[in-house]
Amino acid sequence: MVINNGTFKEVSSKIYTMSLPMIYDRIDELLEIIKKNPEDQDLYFNSEMELSYLEALREEIE
Repeated sequence: MVINNGTFKEVSSKIYTMSLPMIYDRIDELLEIIKKNPEDQDLYFNSEMELSYLEALREEIE
């Protein structure tokens, strides 16, 4: 699931159906997106918000 220009709200509803391996994959994807687009502040902000949420969800599942 790669959403380059999606907002956190659009993505958050899909996260509830994710398994732990899917969460890890999405975290990796987001880190790559941030690395490739460091100058895009909106993308960075949305990715950071989603990362925070995914990491909290991952800790809850583990």
